[in-house]
Amino acid sequence: MHISDSKFNMRLAWLVIAVSSIVFIEPSMSDVLCIGALAAFFAQGMRIPKGAGTAGILLLVYLLANVLSASMAPEPATAFRALSIRFYMAAAWLLFTCLIYENPRKVLASVWSAYTVAALIAVTAGIVGYYEIIGPSHQLIENGRVRAFFKDPNVYGPFIVPVAMYALARLETANRRQIWAFSALFAYCAFGILLGFSRGSWINFAVAMSLFMIVRLATQRQGLLRQRMLRITAAALIGGAVLIAGLASTDKVQAMLDQRLKVVQYYDMGEHGRLTNQLAIVKAVVVTPLGIGPGQSEQKYFFDMAPHNLYLHVLIESGWIGGLAFIFFAALTLWRGRRFLHRSANVDAIHIASYACVVGVLAQSFFVDSTHWRHFFLLIAMVWGPLLAWENGLAQRHSQAYQAAVSRHTRADGVA
Repeated sequence: MHISDSKFNMRLAWLVIAVSSIVFIEPSMSDVLCIGALAAFFAQGMRIPKGAGTAGILLLVYLLANVLSASMAPEPATAFRALSIRFYMAAAWLLFTCLIYENPRKVLASVWSAYTVAALIAVTAGIVGYYEIIGPSHQLIENGRVRAFFKDPNVYGPFIVPVAMYALARLETANRRQIWAFSALFAYCAFGILLGFSRGSWINFAVAMSLFMIVRLATQRQGLLRQRMLRITAAALIGGAVLIAGLASTDKVQAMLDQRLKVVQYYDMGEHGRLTNQLAIVKAVVVTPLGIGPGQSEQKYFFDMAPHNLYLHVLIESGWIGGLAFIFFAALTLWRGRRFLHRSANVDAIHIASYACVVGVLAQSFFVDSTHWRHFFLLIAMVWGPLLAWENGLAQRHSQAYQAAVSRHTRADGVA
């Protein structure tokens, strides 16, 4: 019996994700539930899939390097907190990778259902706060930007991107009724992403959408569905342009867009600017092979500011070995995921969306520290679970069901 065969287990996993957009207090409700699910599922006999060893070893090396650097950190309490979060992120990746591996189609359907709920909670809260529907809210808005129940607008926006991509992927085989539902979901999430006014999340969204369309058109073997994807792309671009133009016509949004669309912000330059800080970190990385310790880069002993770059962040805090281990883990995810998408027969658009979202986050990570983003590790698990199932032959059990579903949708909708 698989862990995913239990309704209780699946409901618990669903709840972990459904409340993952409410994280203004740590540990959040999602964190507590995830730790409980991790203990319960492995106690029930959940196994690590064959083929996950290399990725697991790279993450383990990354964590052990963090333990070593933490032991020398001048702020032990801060180092322990950051170290605990990194162990938790790795454990969450392992949990969802193992769970998705057991039955990719069933578990991913539940995961995306829960993630959609979490995104809707975040976007709705953001809209309520931004337009002050129930009065001013400092919790939901920061400096005119939506953050909802997150601590930072730069986390809120990227969290919403995957659900917009999921809606786009589902449009491929949607029937006439579903087309309206997923189009509305896509538009609602795009609106939410815009109100975060995060340049990084906009880049993330653009990269994910572009890659998704390129890969899907390259892997889709059915001409009628390929034509539908082209029409979907055109509709999304036109709809997005109309949405932005409409919103930009309001003074409140236009003022923020004028500010956020500047290539260089006031905090990027100068003696204490972001770019100066990053240059100092690059110089420090060269002479600090063991790292300065988890969570230390923002402390007064060192730089007093976050690196705003994932790759510099892991190198300066985890040391050369730990930082490179994490970077290799990300690179391995991209390489193995690409091979799965291009070699697997009848690859699902949902898998491409997950992969595209990981690439989107990694692209954004040149401008932000995504080391502790819960949804980032969930997305990586959503790449690893299906690809390991495919490599180990488990996905073959579901390929015929997928093909039958596509045929039904195509006949019902006429692929109009």
